[in-house]
Amino acid sequence: MSFALVLGGGGTVGVSWSIGVLHALSDSLGIDPADAHVKIGTSAGSVVAAMLRPRVGLGRQVDFERTAGAGRDDGWSSSFDIGLLAEIFQLWTSTPKMTPEIARQIGERARRASQRTSDEWVGVLRERLGDIDWPPGDVRMATVSCETGERRVWKAGDGVDVVRAVSASSSVPGLIPPVDVAGDPYMDGGVWSLLNSDLVHGTGVDDVLILAPQAGTGVLAPGARAHLEREADALKGDGFRVHALVPGEAYEPIGANAMDPAMRGPAVELGLREGADWAKLLNDEGFETQ
Repeated sequence: MSFALVLGGGGTVGVSWSIGVLHALSDSLGIDPADAHVKIGTSAGSVVAAMLRPRVGLGRQVDFERTAGAGRDDGWSSSFDIGLLAEIFQLWTSTPKMTPEIARQIGERARRASQRTSDEWVGVLRERLGDIDWPPGDVRMATVSCETGERRVWKAGDGVDVVRAVSASSSVPGLIPPVDVAGDPYMDGGVWSLLNSDLVHGTGVDDVLILAPQAGTGVLAPGARAHLEREADALKGDGFRVHALVPGEAYEPIGANAMDPAMRGPAVELGLREGADWAKLLNDEGFETQ
């Protein structure tokens, strides 16, 4: 396959929506998302990337999202220091392009903000994903070092536990504590970029399929949409064919609180509907997987 799959951030609800979209695309286009030449996962997208296994499909994941978590309050959206959270999001949104120094300042606050533990978060992700190995192929999980503010992208060859890498990539600063990977603390890769789509350079792909649930609604949506536009324009300028999928208006009441587990069912159903519609558009755009 000559396409890259870029799976962006979007919280718990973004995971559900992305699963629905990919399942619908698979059904409508006859492709296996796991066969993408490279899979890049950031935050919620890293959770989805870890699920992709050749010839397995996402049907069981769709069924899980339809029923799991409805009405459950796991406390991640309320167990934090509100002052530190405000400082984190002020820093996060203070610049159109993240720098290591700003990211380092975010990381320092993230280590103090959450009232939960990183082991609890790793446990949540291990329960969801199972005790799995890295998916086959070129799979990349984006994180950010709390100590240096530099982006760190994890791959199977690094020899780290994939669930721990996913947990770090999805540890939203302020809400979820950073996670130690290979002895150092790392936080959500979305701090650096909600997509990290620049990682497709040098992979030999022609088409880049981007799922950007964070650009649908919520406090970060305007910035996410601007970020998506910049990254897509940059890729197009370098000769890539870019196909960006963003939730429509129906996502607004579903994704307003991206960490709300009660919205997982509605989100996956919307993803299924929107994915079927996008399959037609992708055909019209000449999306190629061979």
